[in-house]
Amino acid sequence: VQTLVSNELNKLKRNFYFRIMEKLEIRQEILSALDQLSKKQLKHLLIFIQSLLYRKADKEHGIMRLAGTIDKEDLKLMEAAIEDGCEQIDSNEW
Repeated sequence: VQTLVSNELNKLKRNFYFRIMEKLEIRQEILSALDQLSKKQLKHLLIFIQSLLYRKADKEHGIMRLAGTIDKEDLKLMEAAIEDGCEQIDSNEW
């Protein structure tokens, strides 16, 4: 019985060690990849990570959590696209 318990304990220790090493390796790969991203990409990544962390915590406020997270440059592009595409009348459409 003592040998069985000892074997099981050793398995648990190995599994724990490998899970920690795997997590550290993933973290290292992420850190390496971060160096290759632009500032804009890093901002988008941060927003994505925050959404993963807070998705369950704050469902009541929904989309309001994202207020202020879109770059001003992107907002200007969106506004221009809306003005160009939505403020035109096509008399042949109907």
